[in-house]
Amino acid sequence: MVCGQPLFSSENKYDSGSGWPSFDAPMGDAVDQKLDDSHHMRRTEVVCQHCGAHLGHVFPDGPAETTGQRYCINSASLKLVREAAERARIRVKTKLVLRFQA
Repeated sequence: MVCGQPLFSSENKYDSGSGWPSFDAPMGDAVDQKLDDSHHMRRTEVVCQHCGAHLGHVFPDGPAETTGQRYCINSASLKLVREAAERARIRVKTKLVLRFQA
């Protein structure tokens, strides 16, 4: 089940070359992390802090100049949502907020 909470901002998105939508940080405390030992490997699972739904995994090989983290997020769980300022046609830098897809 998905809840529609804001999770990641386009300001933190980058091309990791992995083929997955990748971010160097979530929005505030939007996500929690859990140990994932499935598939005979140890990873860190990323889940929605609000509803606990699985989002993807985080790895310590992200951009060194920012957080050093690579949040690889399942694109099927994300929905692009424009900020209210852009919807009102105010001329500001475009910033997309990614939310769980309802």
